[in-house]
Amino acid sequence: MRNMFLMAIASWATLISSYNFLLDARKASKCFSRKGDLGFVNTMQATLNFNNHSQQLELDNYFDLIGDAYISQQAYSKSRQQIKPEAFEQLFRVTTCEAAANKELATFKGYTPMAVDGSTIAIDNLPELIDYFGCSGTKVSSCTGRISIACDTLNEIVYDAAIEPYSVGERILAIRHIERLRTLDLPNLLYIFDRGYVSDEILAMLENGGEKYIMRIRDNWHSNLVETTKSGEWASFQYKGKTYNVRIIKILLDTGELEVLFTNLSEFEPDDFKQLYFMRWPVETKYDVVKNKLMLENFTGKTETTIKQDFWAIMGLSNLVAFAKLEADEKIAEKDAGKNLKYKNQANTNALIGKLKDKLILMLIINDPIMRELIFNRITSRIAHAFTVPIRPDRQVSRKPPRQNKPFNQCTKKSL
Repeated sequence: MRNMFLMAIASWATLISSYNFLLDARKASKCFSRKGDLGFVNTMQATLNFNNHSQQLELDNYFDLIGDAYISQQAYSKSRQQIKPEAFEQLFRVTTCEAAANKELATFKGYTPMAVDGSTIAIDNLPELIDYFGCSGTKVSSCTGRISIACDTLNEIVYDAAIEPYSVGERILAIRHIERLRTLDLPNLLYIFDRGYVSDEILAMLENGGEKYIMRIRDNWHSNLVETTKSGEWASFQYKGKTYNVRIIKILLDTGELEVLFTNLSEFEPDDFKQLYFMRWPVETKYDVVKNKLMLENFTGKTETTIKQDFWAIMGLSNLVAFAKLEADEKIAEKDAGKNLKYKNQANTNALIGKLKDKLILMLIINDPIMRELIFNRITSRIAHAFTVPIRPDRQVSRKPPRQNKPFNQCTKKSL
């Protein structure tokens, strides 16, 4: 398989050192016009180094790594304010283009399941941030941003992302995801939505674009169609004077709840859709990676600019982690080949993130592709031999509540 990690790292290194990238990335022509100890390249790279400790400690570690002068937190913060968040978004887009160019990624019967899901992020209650992002909570007093991703759930790759004020709805962001993904020319996408995205507009948009979808619907939505249509059969609805056909799937869950799906897939039996819809679940675990393992909400700044920089940096890093995991998983499969194992194994994402800390920066500053590959292979080989976890399909375990509220949990130790 094409090594997407090394290709993306090479592209990042070229881009960050490019003068044209600097011209586009800086907020004004006077920014980074003088050569200093910090500079544009160091500011970008220091922000990409999986930062989650105190900022001064992270800066000291970064400059220890590159063997350069020490820089104060104040100087770094001032330097960051001169860079547009779009510079980090561009690095994220590099990873999505790299993934889109890879025609060997896993699919499900020819389809790439693309789950769209939104979440919120807690932000410091500062006037500037409240003015931009808005607030939520029972007293509408907690500064909150809205984020959204479109994720290939088989390969754990985020193909599009967004960070917006809390007032921007998830359906609006879903429409933007669909429009953006069309520019990547990804074949055979299968969009999977939960019931929060119920919308005739989205269904019509996908139908008009020739795209496949599965959408769980809310109770009482198109209730007449649901009540009068048997599971697996087709019905029709109208939107803006045009008629659209939809297949209605009814699934009785183990809880006794009736799950109703709308889809335009015709080649699967009704009983197959429980598994098909379940393919949406990894988008939830992707948020676990972004929020808990990469600690998105542990922002390294307190301005709109730095919040957005951190968001896009972590989106790009999350894809690099996904690329590295695919490589490690291949090595694990080779190592386990022929063994009579109850479960297949995969790379421990938490450990992988920890191993990439600092090493990613080394790979960015090293111009020798052979040395980059050597560093990367050492990381993935170590993960494959010492940091694996079993894949337990359809796992349903009743979890016992903890005996006490512990501030730290053995199962959720941080990687950074």
